[in-house]
Amino acid sequence: MRTLLTILMFFVFLTPIPAISTDEGRLALVTSNLADNETLDIKAIRKLYLGFASQSQIPLVAIVNLSDEQLYQSFLQRVMYMSAKKFRRLSVSMFYRHGGQLTQNISDSDALIKKQKQGNRVVSFIWAKDIKRYPDLKVIKIL
Repeated sequence: MRTLLTILMFFVFLTPIPAISTDEGRLALVTSNLADNETLDIKAIRKLYLGFASQSQIPLVAIVNLSDEQLYQSFLQRVMYMSAKKFRRLSVSMFYRHGGQLTQNISDSDALIKKQKQGNRVVSFIWAKDIKRYPDLKVIKIL
């Protein structure tokens, strides 16, 4: 009986506790100048980050935010569904096969926000908790 109780207590303490739903670990895809009637889905964003030309009249520019390694890894998992090595390999391969442009990498979040505010129709990603700091950015999707 005592061993059964010990095993039961062992499993009770190892049971994962559900996380409280906050913006702490959530990713936000943001842009600067997206027209009100224009929408982007995850599939279009994935194509944009792989180097395909955007389908909109005014081309969009995809920028990879490398300011936080955890943010970058979260982007790779939730949006691109691939590892960093595979993402780099595919984006370079698509560039050489189909032309277009390589995605830009920015390792400073302030430089990224400055570039987005310049009106270049930039698509990037930040933590959802940081959206309040940048009221000029439009949120495409929160993941």
